[in-house]
Amino acid sequence: MSTIHLMCGYIGFGKTTVAKQIEQETGARRFTPDDVMIELFGTDVGDDFMEKANKVDEYIWEQIALTIKNGQDVIYDAGSWSADDRKYVMQRIQKLGAKSLWHQVNCDIELAKKRTLARSKSAEELSVDEKFFDENLSRYEPISQAEQLDVVVHNN
Repeated sequence: MSTIHLMCGYIGFGKTTVAKQIEQETGARRFTPDDVMIELFGTDVGDDFMEKANKVDEYIWEQIALTIKNGQDVIYDAGSWSADDRKYVMQRIQKLGAKSLWHQVNCDIELAKKRTLARSKSAEELSVDEKFFDENLSRYEPISQAEQLDVVVHNN
């Protein structure tokens, strides 16, 4: 049975860094929505970011299903910011018949903001400004014990 490694953490917490480490250690195929967003739409998130993000997410889940069908492990390198997001992801995983392992990535908020603003200056990264970072922070909630998920914690 294939395993889907799932990343949880806010912007700039180091989820992709951890996902790449897991990719190297396990050989799992990594799917990072930011990479697909950049490839399709460029680095400016724009006002229609969520519409674009939803399209990218559906595409990635189609690719995950094909990868799981072929017996390969997967890393889903998205934020899964809320318990509702994680519940939705778990429903998708159950339909695929795969195992799940969550990776809760923790980081100091000020350090995460500093990282995010620094990398947003790069022409190769999604551009996330301070306003977007601050406005969306209230949407983020770490995994709680009440969710009863298999979790590995990473502190960055």
